[in-house]
Amino acid sequence: MKIFILIVFLALLAGCGTVTSEIIPSGNDTYFISGHGYAQKGPEAMTELYKGANAYCQNMGKKFLPVASSSQDFDLYSSSVNMHFRCLPTGDPELERPVMKTE
Repeated sequence: MKIFILIVFLALLAGCGTVTSEIIPSGNDTYFISGHGYAQKGPEAMTELYKGANAYCQNMGKKFLPVASSSQDFDLYSSSVNMHFRCLPTGDPELERPVMKTE
């Protein structure tokens, strides 16, 4: 019985996480990504968006700059997160002191 409970728990745990959209260009050097957290609150889901956006910019040889984000928790088990960000070349003046907007 203990093994059955452990298997069920691990199966439920494996289903937890954030499902993110593809990254969509939304302007000059500006992109949009969204995600839905399952068994996660907004901050945890937002962390996954930051990781994905940062990796996207790094793959282009650029630096990640968050522009605006929003987060909404629906209940104890799900959330929705959105973020606009820019991928800018190293040394771009906008990277000096970023201004983040919350939508």
